[in-house]
Amino acid sequence: MKKFLFLLVSAFILCTSNVFATNSKETNSTKTENPQVCKFSLSHYTGTINLSSRTAQVTVLLSCAQEEDVTATVDVYIDGELVASKLYTITAGNKKSGSAWIAVPSEYNGKRYTLKVE
Repeated sequence: MKKFLFLLVSAFILCTSNVFATNSKETNSTKTENPQVCKFSLSHYTGTINLSSRTAQVTVLLSCAQEEDVTATVDVYIDGELVASKLYTITAGNKKSGSAWIAVPSEYNGKRYTLKVE
């Protein structure tokens, strides 16, 4: 009877240690399989086209630095219509692009604009 009880306890200990080892491996693999999601944002989202047919200077921001260059397209909308776009590059290791104006056709001078980034 003692041998049977000893075998039963030993089997229980081996099973529980195997379960804990399996659970810790799953936790570690889950952490590596969920990369951080980086999102774009802008230095501003609205404004008025100036007399030089341009927006104010725009900077694209990134929530986390990347190992490679990243590009983003900024679109200019006036009255719901896409009127211009500009490509911005955020170089590897940085979290923001350089600042630049976006040129639009002169017929939009003095009009309010909205920016969107993709």
